[in-house]
Amino acid sequence: MPNVQFVTKTIQAAGAEIGTGLAGRSRIRLTHPAGGVADLYPHGAQLLTWRHPEGEVLFLSAREDADQYVHAGIPIVFPQFGKGPAGDGPLPQHGFARTSEWAIGERHVDRDGRSTVTLSLRATPELRALWPHDFHAELDVALGETLGTTLRVVNPGPGPLSFTCGFHTYFRVSDVRKTRVEGLQGLRFRDKVAGWAERIDGDTALVATAETDRVYLAAPQRLRIRDDKRVVRIESSGFANVVVWNPGPAGDAKYDFAPGESSRFICVEPATAIEPVVLPPGATWEGRQELAVE
Repeated sequence: MPNVQFVTKTIQAAGAEIGTGLAGRSRIRLTHPAGGVADLYPHGAQLLTWRHPEGEVLFLSAREDADQYVHAGIPIVFPQFGKGPAGDGPLPQHGFARTSEWAIGERHVDRDGRSTVTLSLRATPELRALWPHDFHAELDVALGETLGTTLRVVNPGPGPLSFTCGFHTYFRVSDVRKTRVEGLQGLRFRDKVAGWAERIDGDTALVATAETDRVYLAAPQRLRIRDDKRVVRIESSGFANVVVWNPGPAGDAKYDFAPGESSRFICVEPATAIEPVVLPPGATWEGRQELAVE
């Protein structure tokens, strides 16, 4: 586990301060008396950690590469989610937003007392070489009693803009084989592990006892992750799907986790992953996620 330093549970004020974090990168630390501490990195607009007064909510792998923590926190997926039933898209897995440097915008404490910050990403010549479209993306992060993330995409170009996207959220759990994801019963999903076969979830809760990679075709507005120590509530809007992923015991080596780490997280990801968003010129799309510890 990386040597990450956090403040203690006793936080006296809310705010968002810029400092230096892991690997010498710029870091924005949001604090709130009831919500704890959340560390956001402009590199990739990645919310890496959230230390709630009740403990760590997000998973942080001990493995890192030269650019970022690949398996950690809330990576931003844009403008391509990844492999789908029709095959790979033209961009790197999960797009380029998660490896781009986002600009730091306004920071303030809002009328509800939440610590907030906005990051933005615009098309550059380098990004247009990968994806020949004009766009403006913004990420709002708000830390209060809950943790909210809102992704907005604006199409300033003359033609329609098509993309897939999501919050690839890694939740820390004690043992994924005993963790229940509730709120998916009765929903249709595409099962990537079974060659994208379409099925209906008939269980009262999803328990990832083996490799799990599902795209649910209708995103419920509320889900719960029930661990043996706590419950985390996930509320989302604007996304067409929700993805649930855990690589199973063989995933440590396959996806470059540290030994045993695959059992200590579950990814529950509000996303538009199959049918893309098609945004007319001048229009704005918005997707939101809010996390709460119950």
